[in-house]
Amino acid sequence: MTCSVLERFLQESGVPFTVRDVLRDHQALMEFLATGFKTPPVTVIDGEAVWGYQPGRLEALLYDGLAESGH
Repeated sequence: MTCSVLERFLQESGVPFTVRDVLRDHQALMEFLATGFKTPPVTVIDGEAVWGYQPGRLEALLYDGLAESGH
């Protein structure tokens, strides 16, 4: 699974996101390692880490977050 599929999903969902390169950004690497996952991509939504491309899980977190924020 490539990150481009995940990025396209987020773009098409209208979700603002930031891509962080664990090979070039030491802080991003430390945060990635703290998730416990071995390989990227990892998406973090409201503190919840999701590995790879899991559209159902991502949508649940995104829409739960929107509902809780009143949007």
